[in-house]
Amino acid sequence: MVSNSESEPQQFGESTHAPAKINGRGGSHMRSLSQIVSELEAQRDKVQRELNRLNTAIGALRGTKTMNGSRRILAGSPKPRRTMSASARKRIAAAQRARWAAWKAKQKKVA
Repeated sequence: MVSNSESEPQQFGESTHAPAKINGRGGSHMRSLSQIVSELEAQRDKVQRELNRLNTAIGALRGTKTMNGSRRILAGSPKPRRTMSASARKRIAAAQRARWAAWKAKQKKVA
């Protein structure tokens, strides 16, 4: 498939380069395997750069930043994260210890 405009994507295996001649008498035309691999690698790298650019643009529009592809920080979220005071953490920890103690006591009675 020949592309009429430069903005259309090329199909797999399409190249703008003319194939290399195997012999000088105008016989069959064929590029070497290493040339094909080189072109495919170059095309892959170009597509990867374009994907990175698009992902950056999408992230900017969504207001997100991704760190190592796992942690997401929402910029401009409607509710800011609230922090818990040290005394509140102590109360919660004490309540959890009491729940565990009650559960362990129940387990001892059953066994």
